[in-house]
Amino acid sequence: MRKRLVMLVLTSLLISITAIPVSAGRWGIGLGNPYISLKYWTSPRFAIEGRGAFGSGIGVYSVRLYRGFGPKGKTVTFAGVEVGLINFDKEDIEGDGSFGMLFLGFERFISKKMAFSLDIGPAYISLSSEDTSVGGIEWVYNLGINFYFK
Repeated sequence: MRKRLVMLVLTSLLISITAIPVSAGRWGIGLGNPYISLKYWTSPRFAIEGRGAFGSGIGVYSVRLYRGFGPKGKTVTFAGVEVGLINFDKEDIEGDGSFGMLFLGFERFISKKMAFSLDIGPAYISLSSEDTSVGGIEWVYNLGINFYFK
């Protein structure tokens, strides 16, 4: 029931509020599950973003590069690459790692200064601790809201 109510509210906002596409020189703060980010659109087509994601005993720090396509109405589609570092200290295991990710997604403006963002893509994740190291490809999705200043 709660999920349906949230979806209904988000859908209503997406349909009813006018918006503007991204423009050069636009800064924004992103909030996602569980990340916070700072994004800068260097031009209407390209953006760079720094991210930090934090959980119980885990920290992920990354940089993303975006190539925007569109906009088409209130929606900007994009592709990009993300690289980052990971550290963890969980259940008697401590270590670090890195990852690289390719992604596709969209940003849907729900007002002039707020946008809903979703992307998905494969990420190669490599982790190591004192005794073990593992690596592999995982599918990762990111869901968040961006608040723009300009």
